[in-house]
Amino acid sequence: KFYGEMGLFSNVSFLIRGGEKVGIVGPNGCGKTTLLNILMGLDMEYQGAAGLGSWVRYGYIGQKITFADESRTIMEELLSKKELKDTEARDHLSRFQFYGDDTAKRIEVLSGGEKVRLLLACIMLDEPNCLVLDEPTNHLDVPARDALESAILEFKGTVIAVSHDRYFLNRCINRIFEIEDGRLSVYQGNYDFYRKN
Repeated sequence: KFYGEMGLFSNVSFLIRGGEKVGIVGPNGCGKTTLLNILMGLDMEYQGAAGLGSWVRYGYIGQKITFADESRTIMEELLSKKELKDTEARDHLSRFQFYGDDTAKRIEVLSGGEKVRLLLACIMLDEPNCLVLDEPTNHLDVPARDALESAILEFKGTVIAVSHDRYFLNRCINRIFEIEDGRLSVYQGNYDFYRKN
């Protein structure tokens, strides 16, 4: 992948299997988000072959969280994604730490962490088998971080996450991809394992 004359990375080869939890690390500007965009088919300006399998249903959480209509309530947003009984919707939202009157809050008044939790709750309705996450714990409060990490730990599918968060990379990830100086190195383990090697 090049930007003009500048090469982000080259001679990169890897395979991510179902159920693996991959963390992508490296300095700012090395191409971590670009690699996610290539895998999702959002960036086609590269040499070689890359992508998610045609059978993969993925959910994406980027660095900027937006909703089409922020005047909706949490409950309205969830029900706009899938028809559910009230009790089913409340049960589902409770897994993401939205309880009782919380569900009547409008999206426009939610904190960044609450928006991440709501987006994740909506994504999980589609039963994805892969989550693609770009700096998922940035700017999260403790409840939002706990809810996100718990959801990822329970998730049986594949996770591909760009992150600088050591705690997240140790708790939720079992394979590290490091991009540095135009190369990609793979480590079979969490962040602590990667740092020791």
